Amino acid sequence: HLSLRRQRQMCIRDSDTINNLQLTRIGLMRTRANVEGVVISIAKRDGVRLDEKPWSMVNLHIWDGAHVAEVVAFGSSITNQITDLSPLDRIKIVSAELGWRSSLPQLRIDQRSTRLTKID
Repeated sequence: HLSLRRQRQMCIRDSDTINNLQLTRIGLMRTRANVEGVVISIAKRDGVRLDEKPWSMVNLHIWDGAHVAEVVAFGSSITNQITDLSPLDRIKIVSAELGWRSSLPQLRIDQRSTRLTKID
């Protein structure tokens, strides 16, 4: 049995449950992903922060045949190769940073370590 205390700590009361738990330490989880899929949407946004500095981002959604993932690039990570993409383009992404947003996997493009290739 699991119960949630007011301090938002999980408390396990059953010793059999404790012995059968399988945990993965956060430090051991993969933080990079390689994906291939079809672009189903793409958008570019620009704006100005409260401190008056400009910002820009591109986000696109890709379909790998089974799941949808969001791909984002910010600022200097936005390349012509990314902005030239269109829906129905097939792409391959190597070494994108893996994260989550709104219960969807999010892949973040880093210009130094991520490689994006359009597949003809």
